[in-house]
Amino acid sequence: MARGRPPAGAELVDHLEGSPQAKARLRALLETFSGRQSLQQASRAVGLSARRLQVLRRDLLQEVLQRLEPRAAGRPPRPAADAPATLAALEAEVHRLRLELHAARIREEIALALPHVLTRNRRTKKGRRREGRPRASNAGRPGT
Repeated sequence: MARGRPPAGAELVDHLEGSPQAKARLRALLETFSGRQSLQQASRAVGLSARRLQVLRRDLLQEVLQRLEPRAAGRPPRPAADAPATLAALEAEVHRLRLELHAARIREEIALALPHVLTRNRRTKKGRRREGRPRASNAGRPGT
């Protein structure tokens, strides 16, 4: 004789949420799995045909099997609530950056093809002299 509590079977259904009719069907299906009832006995107890109960049993097992498939560990990621807005902002940023890249490439081509256009004149305003005119001296001016 086994020690401890007796294993709970169909009685576990009573603690689940659902309609009484659904609970009765699940209880009947569990009793067919455990061998306490035949499929015909269970079908009569719940008022369904044996064929319909067998289809429900297969669907139940398929659903349970799918739930038991291995999945990625951890909590599944939550989809962002503002995903469309974020996507639109990112697409606009990509478009802007592509335009900037295109402009930078054009500037580079111009700099390579016409380097003299980009060099600045090294003379400042003070350093410029007009050709042909001598510099005036302060010697002959009054007040100096």
